[in-house]
Amino acid sequence: MCEFYYDCLLPKFGNKLHLCFTDTDSFICHIEIPDLYADMADISGWFDTSNFHENHFLFSATNKRVLGKFKSETGGSGMPVFAGRRYQRGHELGQSIAGLLKRFIVSFVAPHAKQIGKQILSNVAKTGLELVGDVAAAKSAKESLKERALTGIKRTVGDIVRQSPINFERSNNDVAKRPRTQQTVRKKKKKRVTVKPGKRRTDILG
Repeated sequence: MCEFYYDCLLPKFGNKLHLCFTDTDSFICHIEIPDLYADMADISGWFDTSNFHENHFLFSATNKRVLGKFKSETGGSGMPVFAGRRYQRGHELGQSIAGLLKRFIVSFVAPHAKQIGKQILSNVAKTGLELVGDVAAAKSAKESLKERALTGIKRTVGDIVRQSPINFERSNNDVAKRPRTQQTVRKKKKKRVTVKPGKRRTDILG
């Protein structure tokens, strides 16, 4: 692709060549010349013109299905109009991946983005203070920066994981599944009081 464009098209057409669109294996170019096919005759070795009409003067089966040769999609009839977008949206695999990211990851992260951002700033400030303390203690700034940066990254990642929606939901589920402590309420038993009949007093007088 690059060899054809830079070694063939640009030297041949110069400023008259305008690249409108490029894909994995194709170009769409606007070339300001009176007769394109007349100029293509000079560089015909680059093309597979087997799909041209047999009466066309450029028709040839020499390069038919030869790898690396360029073939006219219009079969020698030209392209009167071209309408192109500023960018090409990805399709199939790329679009599917983008859809999954938008549907799952963004929906999970977005509600907690503010909290995660605050945690990141807090860890950055904490790492900076630790670095200043090391330098004040006459430690090597380079070694201290390397050590503190690694520690700060690990700490930040750990905080983000702990505060992530998935971990948050998991902790809530654990709390919900945790068995409640059973409280045993014992009823106070009423003590039975047995009243024994007293002995009758015997009156000596009768």
